Amino acid sequence: AGCDEDGDLVLAPDEPHAFTRFVHAVPDTSGMDWRFIDQIENSPEWFNLTFRQFTPYRATTPGERHLRIFPKSTDINVTQQHLIDTVLTLAEDTYYTIVHVGHSRAGAASPDHILLIEDPIPTISATEVAIRALHLATGQPTVDVFQTATTTGTLPACPTFSGVGLE
Repeated sequence: AGCDEDGDLVLAPDEPHAFTRFVHAVPDTSGMDWRFIDQIENSPEWFNLTFRQFTPYRATTPGERHLRIFPKSTDINVTQQHLIDTVLTLAEDTYYTIVHVGHSRAGAASPDHILLIEDPIPTISATEVAIRALHLATGQPTVDVFQTATTTGTLPACPTFSGVGLE
């Protein structure tokens, strides 16, 4: 909210939003710049996102959105190239994780690509924690995820998540 020149109250428009975050899961690349290129407003970008890093959720205009991922460089001949060029469809009031997975080097057995993962936000009590396990290593077998109370605790007999495969 704010005031105009006459002192009248002016409210910012209540626009629809999706919410997106980015995850860099490509082990054979350096930093990357992520950018929606179809419009300026409500188009999150992130610069120099490196392997295993992720961003917070940010408001994003829903609908068909054009995303490109560029290699991080100060050389214009490198930065004008893109690793990913894709269109994603985002729904209003929905949270998404956008993950760049695979390998970007030529001839890789598991070429890089984008995973668009919808993130339903669970309803939990104030004394609970929600946990989600994602396996993002392309070309690797499924994994079991175990949960202990401490980092030195003995693993339980049964995994918390069993047979987690690539999303």
